[in-house]
Amino acid sequence: MTTPYGKRVETIRALRGWNQSQLATRAGYTQRTISILESAVNKEQVSSILHQSIEAAFNLSLYSDQTNAAFAILSANDASAGAVLSALTRLEGGNNGQ
Repeated sequence: MTTPYGKRVETIRALRGWNQSQLATRAGYTQRTISILESAVNKEQVSSILHQSIEAAFNLSLYSDQTNAAFAILSANDASAGAVLSALTRLEGGNNGQ
């Protein structure tokens, strides 16, 4: 089962230690927009510009093979998913909130 779009955003945001306002600032949107975004079930419910802004803020592709694998692990074991996503962020050049 694929993790819903909004849940992906919420999970990565939380793993970065960011609140919705911090993500909103990084992505150039309001906290309310991020709140609505985190309830989206699939990517088609989100404008492509907003989607690109979120990926740029995370410096991470929400649907890469690596991210999909990390979310598969998340479904099986919450404790290891944080480590996988953290490692993935470093591999893809993310700064993990720094």
